[in-house]
Amino acid sequence: MCKGFKGKLLTDESFSAHTTFKTGGKIPLYAEPVDEDDLKLILEFFHQQNIPSFILGGGSNIVPDDDGIDFAVISTGGLCGISVCADDAGCSGSFAGCDGSSKKGCGAD
Repeated sequence: MCKGFKGKLLTDESFSAHTTFKTGGKIPLYAEPVDEDDLKLILEFFHQQNIPSFILGGGSNIVPDDDGIDFAVISTGGLCGISVCADDAGCSGSFAGCDGSSKKGCGAD
């Protein structure tokens, strides 16, 4: 479906498996990128295919509808140490470390 994507790409995934409150119905298309390149690739793919998407972090602070949704979900829960930058504007943020800290990289001291 998305050439070169190395992560998980699932159809009819249960949203409840990805939230701390264990709520949510079916996700028509669920992506779990393994690295920054994968994230870029799936974002570009969804944009090119006009597939609306939602970026999910760790799955807390969200209570999705048990009847399901009509957009794709990109989970960033397994990513860490990735900076988010605008065109030539410098970095404007970063994903938290795997342990929930704001350190760069997984398990950095």
